[in-house]
Amino acid sequence: MAGVRERAAALHLPFAGLGAQTAVSGAFLDNPASLAVSGRLGYRPDGLSVHQVRGQRVVQQRLRLDRDSFTSPVPVEIHDLQPCLPHFGLR
Repeated sequence: MAGVRERAAALHLPFAGLGAQTAVSGAFLDNPASLAVSGRLGYRPDGLSVHQVRGQRVVQQRLRLDRDSFTSPVPVEIHDLQPCLPHFGLR
């Protein structure tokens, strides 16, 4: 559950604080724990990509989460974001 809480808090900033519409992520198919965390947060499959890691062929599941599909399983608050907005290219 800790991974879900941490990723939910990390997603809250771009969605609630910065106005992002979509988050993208990915996990290798041999990492079911990461894929499970993404699934619990509402990410949906967005294709596959093939990579070379240490000389081995590995397949990555690309994932996409739309703002309207995200509901944080934990309460999250953002404080004093306004002064930081220029660092994100926002006013």
